Amino acid sequence: MHIMGSYGVTEVIGLVTITMIATTAIGIIVFWGIPTMESQKVFVRVESALKQFKSLNNVIKRVSTQGVNKSEWVDFVTDAGQVNINDGERFILYYSLIDGFDFTVFDLGDNDDKRFSILLSEKLPTFDWRGGSIDVYYPYMDNPIPDNIVLSDDTINRQLIISPSNNDFSKAVKMEIKHDTNTVVGRIWLFDAGSISYDLATNVGTYKIVAENEATLNIQQGSGHIYQKPSIYNNSYSFVFRITTLQSVGPTGGAGMSKYEFQIKSNFSSVQENKVQIPRPLRIETYGDENAVDAWTDYFKSEFGFSGTNGKLSLDVPTDQEMDFTLVYSLCDVLLR
Repeated sequence: MHIMGSYGVTEVIGLVTITMIATTAIGIIVFWGIPTMESQKVFVRVESALKQFKSLNNVIKRVSTQGVNKSEWVDFVTDAGQVNINDGERFILYYSLIDGFDFTVFDLGDNDDKRFSILLSEKLPTFDWRGGSIDVYYPYMDNPIPDNIVLSDDTINRQLIISPSNNDFSKAVKMEIKHDTNTVVGRIWLFDAGSISYDLATNVGTYKIVAENEATLNIQQGSGHIYQKPSIYNNSYSFVFRITTLQSVGPTGGAGMSKYEFQIKSNFSSVQENKVQIPRPLRIETYGDENAVDAWTDYFKSEFGFSGTNGKLSLDVPTDQEMDFTLVYSLCDVLLR
């Protein structure tokens, strides 16, 4: 009886040991194995999206330079997440055209009431703005006659108040500042870039890949950077800025496992400025998603030496030199199928 009892105790101890081992193994799988596998899935999805968006962006770059009505199809395949065609970020560029004139623009980034202002530099001589105006053009529209806005001059604050009535300040706008009927002293450009984005929500945060202005943005964990550079160049005070905007001509998004087909078609392309000389700083302001704005801000500062913060940047020119500035604007239609 004593020997048989020993066998029973041994069997119980063995069963308890096996149970403990199994419980520990399951715990390891639950707390370490599953999160690791999920993390790998996220990594694979994001890496795949980045590679596919690089191909998508290459198509956008190619189509935008091949002439109007040229088009190509490109696929994006995923098993999770959302795909959207968005308004994208707003880029505002402005600069003086004559020596002795400098200015800053306010309220064009969030222009719901279509009212903004131009603040003149305190170092400027006093201009007589009676008869001054802003001519407004829409580069993508086949209309050479500009809208005209008469300026209101606050001489005490050196501030010009612009209150357009019927103008749609979106998509692409060119504004020429005149202090009399003939002399253009500065230019302002506004572009709503449009973008294609892929959003992936996970238990550790949202990942976002964006194709915008011929660049690919990678946004993760609350910060973003330029993954694929746009077609912008600066060499020996010659600055070439290509802006390619996207507009949807059909459905604007989808979600879940799918094969998304994009047709990229050139709608408009033109050289807007060709080596125009700028005697004072070139300023660029970017508005939109905070992480995307940060990515563009870091890019302009690290790549070209712009200074500033929060999307409001300037590129200074030495007083004894001028900058040759070239601006190329293209508009592409995006059809999602």
